[in-house]
Amino acid sequence: IGYGASEDVVCRWGLFLSRSIQVGEPPRFCEPGLFLVRPDAVLHYASVQSMAFGRPDLELLLPSIDVLIEEDRPARGSVSVR
Repeated sequence: IGYGASEDVVCRWGLFLSRSIQVGEPPRFCEPGLFLVRPDAVLHYASVQSMAFGRPDLELLLPSIDVLIEEDRPARGSVSVR
């Protein structure tokens, strides 16, 4: 489905699944996602797209990752509204 991941794994990560609409595409595949996971298994960043465009620019993202590491910044977005 995507980089050797099963459909079950793709769904657990919350990635979108698509059906082929063009010649040369696999029958089913996952749309892009980028996850930064800390060594302690805490999700630090997630970006999930429903189309092939809109991917984060890694050249812009890498300096921010350096700051997260250097300053040991915690993950954000952990407040539940339920």
